[in-house]
Amino acid sequence: VVAQRAEGVRQFARLRIQDQLRVDATRYNFRRIDVRFKPGDRVWGWTAIRRRGLSEKLLKRYFGPYKVLRRLGDLNYEVMSDVTRTSSRRPPRPEVVHVVRLKPYYA
Repeated sequence: VVAQRAEGVRQFARLRIQDQLRVDATRYNFRRIDVRFKPGDRVWGWTAIRRRGLSEKLLKRYFGPYKVLRRLGDLNYEVMSDVTRTSSRRPPRPEVVHVVRLKPYYA
């Protein structure tokens, strides 16, 4: 009797969790804008930076421009710095970046 009751409670909890997952997904996606970049597009890349003694909100937030090399999935892109550096010894390397950290570059 106790085992049957426990199993019933587990099933009820699973149903409630599934319902809540649907509600949360609906709320999250309500105002979400689907952003897609094509290979060759230029974008700004957001990087969290902190400097001792300086206000974080006044520091530069976006760096770039970067060039989109390819799309790895629905939300990830492979990008590489589009700035040619003559003084740097290392060539720029591709980075995998989430779409939330990118915004279009207009020039």
